[in-house]
Amino acid sequence: MTKSLPLVLLVSAGLLSSTATASAKTYGLTVVNGVTYNLSPYADLFRADLYNADLTYANLSHADLSQADLFNSNLSYANLSYALLTYTDLPFTNLSGANLSYANLSYADLSGANLSNANLTGAKLIGAHLGGANLTGATLSYSNFLDLMLNSGARYLGSHYTYDTSLINYANASVPEPSTYGLIGIGALGVAFAARRKKQKSV
Repeated sequence: MTKSLPLVLLVSAGLLSSTATASAKTYGLTVVNGVTYNLSPYADLFRADLYNADLTYANLSHADLSQADLFNSNLSYANLSYALLTYTDLPFTNLSGANLSYANLSYADLSGANLSNANLTGAKLIGAHLGGANLTGATLSYSNFLDLMLNSGARYLGSHYTYDTSLINYANASVPEPSTYGLIGIGALGVAFAARRKKQKSV
């Protein structure tokens, strides 16, 4: 019984490691919708027809997906960091848990897309169509947050083509801490005080 114990432990360890969270997959040459594509990092997928494709955990970091058709595709937990996704069709695409950090999503159509728990840190969203998109739990850097609020970019956020705060409810938008605002306020007061003293001296 005691001799078989190490073997049991090894088998258990193997099972545990196999059930661990899967890392991004490098698909390589894959047939999608009757066409063979290279689905791997740095892949050239310009205008590729990848609609309805199952690309779960795909590793497409740095890939060129500009103007590609990814309508209704499954890209959950895919690695799309630094990917080029300008003018890409992504309506109703599942991007939950996907890594889109520093990806260029300018003018991409993300209407109705599921971006829950996605990482959008540093991603470019200028001109992106996000009407009906689910951003619950998504990570947005402060610059992205400003893009969503202030840019003429990130359009179509709500049903009336205006900024809709409900889309970023519960989103992790990292904003300056209260202490930062306090320092800014003290600095502004100091500048105002110095200007006032200078004015009094000149009189």
